[in-house]
Amino acid sequence: IDDVCANQLDDDCNGLVDDFCVAALGDGAQVAVLGDTGGACFGGTIATLDNAAGEQRLLVGSPCGGETHIIDAPFPFDSSGSTLKVVQTRQDADLGFALTGLDDVDGDLVPDFAVATPQYVVSGAFDGLVDIVSGASTGSIDDVDSYATIVNDHSQDEAFAQVLITADIDCDGDGDLVVGASQMKGSSPYSPGGVFLFTMPIAGGEHDISEATTVISGTSI
Repeated sequence: IDDVCANQLDDDCNGLVDDFCVAALGDGAQVAVLGDTGGACFGGTIATLDNAAGEQRLLVGSPCGGETHIIDAPFPFDSSGSTLKVVQTRQDADLGFALTGLDDVDGDLVPDFAVATPQYVVSGAFDGLVDIVSGASTGSIDDVDSYATIVNDHSQDEAFAQVLITADIDCDGDGDLVVGASQMKGSSPYSPGGVFLFTMPIAGGEHDISEATTVISGTSI
């Protein structure tokens, strides 16, 4: 990397050019944050999350290595400098397969985020779960120490949580969690898929997908 600090940008939109140095990386890139572990698929999923001041942060998943990172400006050179690392401890999982930023869910005035593990195994099948993690966390935490977890314990190989987005589905001003499960079987053996809508905020602890406010099921062909 050449010419590090040859320029600067206002990354957090505060009107000050004070946030990070621009590296001349070629191909038009201005900043690179690299994974620090081979084969971890760092950058396999990316989303954004606000901090308490309303400034954007990066959420970066490493689903092959079972990690998810919060990256704050000034951006570090590699993922070892992340503000938060969520580490997979559950067996045969793929933490970080999907990510989405949320509003404040746990009541500490800091926006939180959701991270998906669709290959989490309940009883011999890829059933899936979603962890809701405090955005105020720093350092390294285990996935099992998340603020809340939504688990698919139906044991139908449904790959719950392959897709996550945030949308205010009840028009109360708070972003809610929308979860895709492309292999959801329901009453059909042909996996027509489905979408689960969970209104936020949600209480801490473990929840089941049966607590979804709305379920939209696909139609078998």
